[in-house]
Amino acid sequence: MWRLRALVFTLEEPENAGYFYVYYSDSKFTADNLDEADKEEFRIEDLGYAADGRRTMTLGGLDFETEYWCTVVSA
Repeated sequence: MWRLRALVFTLEEPENAGYFYVYYSDSKFTADNLDEADKEEFRIEDLGYAADGRRTMTLGGLDFETEYWCTVVSA
């Protein structure tokens, strides 16, 4: 059986979005505690396009059998 060690995000691109921040963690976090959360953060300025014209990105190198919490924020 194949198991992916990646998450694929497909999202609508808001008008005037210059870049995106991706946050993820194996610890639960919400919008209410994002600033204090123990999380990884990175900035993406250029995303690929999905077949339907939406933006797409892949977050790889994740651990097997681990639950992750993720969010993407445009800026």
